[in-house]
Amino acid sequence: MFFVNPPPSPGRLSTQTLSDGEITATGFDVANVCGLDSSVTTRAVHFETDYHRLKNSEAPPFTYENTVLYRTAPSGAVIFESEQMIVHGSTITLRPLTDEYSESGVETAAIDFMGASAGTTTVDGAISITIPTRLSDEQWEELLSDEPNFDTANQVGPQRVQLNLNDASWDVNCAAVGTERTPDADPPTDGGDDGGVGGGGGDTTGPLVTAVNTSSQSVPLGQSFNLTATITDRGRGGSDVITAEWYSNRSVPNGAAGTGYAMTATDGQFDQSLEDVENTTINTSGWTTGWHTLSVRGRDANLTWGPASTTVINITNPLLRLTGTPTAIDGDDPGDTPGGVQFSLTNTHDDEVTITSLTIDPANSSINELDDKVGRGNNDPQEVEIYAASPNNPDSYSDWATSEVFADYEALAIDDDVTVDVGEGGDNRNSGTLPRVDSGNDITFYLFEFYASDDPTDYETNENLNMSGETVTITVEYTVNGNSKTATIPITAA
Repeated sequence: MFFVNPPPSPGRLSTQTLSDGEITATGFDVANVCGLDSSVTTRAVHFETDYHRLKNSEAPPFTYENTVLYRTAPSGAVIFESEQMIVHGSTITLRPLTDEYSESGVETAAIDFMGASAGTTTVDGAISITIPTRLSDEQWEELLSDEPNFDTANQVGPQRVQLNLNDASWDVNCAAVGTERTPDADPPTDGGDDGGVGGGGGDTTGPLVTAVNTSSQSVPLGQSFNLTATITDRGRGGSDVITAEWYSNRSVPNGAAGTGYAMTATDGQFDQSLEDVENTTINTSGWTTGWHTLSVRGRDANLTWGPASTTVINITNPLLRLTGTPTAIDGDDPGDTPGGVQFSLTNTHDDEVTITSLTIDPANSSINELDDKVGRGNNDPQEVEIYAASPNNPDSYSDWATSEVFADYEALAIDDDVTVDVGEGGDNRNSGTLPRVDSGNDITFYLFEFYASDDPTDYETNENLNMSGETVTITVEYTVNGNSKTATIPITAA
């Protein structure tokens, strides 16, 4: 008997026009807000594989349309992979995809989306938006059920759903999106009426924001990304840009001018009418998964805020993810302080995962050591510094030695953070095997125990720390199916 791995599955990534593709609305002119000369049409992005070599195996196709990512199971059931972001509070966000795209084969393919400047307007009253969509009116009602200003969704034709919104003061934002090119759009803006404070003189329009970008279109939860933009007051009064800020449709700032997160000038100083701005290493710990709309706005020296321009980013749930509640536990050391941490990760990949390294980064800067304090001990979870256990695979562990005789009080030192090859690291002993976890199974880690001191080099008199309520960020480097991946997971022990 022998087995043959199947060749890579061919796939197709393409845009599709649903219904007639047109977006219409009552209460505002969609084409005018988007800055397009004619009716506004959009497309869906569709990805599917042809895995005909495996009997009864069907990889569900993925579709992205109208800000929603979903997959369709062989049964026809729709599984949402993200939330909608057309409606959030009293903000309407439209991102019509104006171009066609098609690519097929077995190689990696990605669409290079390029957005035009965003047009904005304010509309008072009840409005409706009709979109081309493969989703039903019931599915849109499910997606919008948590929005307080949403009323109903009605099926008004094949692949056409009307979204009815309640009476409110609506901020409408539209930016046409192209593939491999920026759409030719000339959108209007609300200028200084966008929640800002106008200064004196004739410069009352505020600077425009263009070229808003993130360092990645998709970021695993807990990891960081960079946000950049260009802000210009040229042709709008010519004042220096003096301030820039960003906010998310899901963040604490409410979107009012002056309440966002500060951005810095890339050249270090706000002193020109055109400035490149940035906010580096925005950390997504604590964010919700799904698509987020990020807005950037600027203010000029005349104290006038300009309109916001937006981009989007998808916060994904790592396929190697935390499961259950991390707990602070006491090991076999003298005393009863729960200075250890136990936590479990679930492998939701389709293949086995091999963990190549573990980085331990405590939020408490006084933590300087991991030490089991058991002498030589046994190869048990509570008697080594790091232990990993998963069903159907050998356990992995690493142990570090200390010796009062030789004045070696240091076990595993933590200098802000520490990276360990679990199962291969350890100056005393190790299992000689890297941790592995099968698809669908959990792997449990035991870290014993954390010690802290005001002196980061004090390993002799540092004290065992109760880890209840303490946060440690775990970064896991691992391989799956020959590919290297990373999962960054903040854990707080109960």
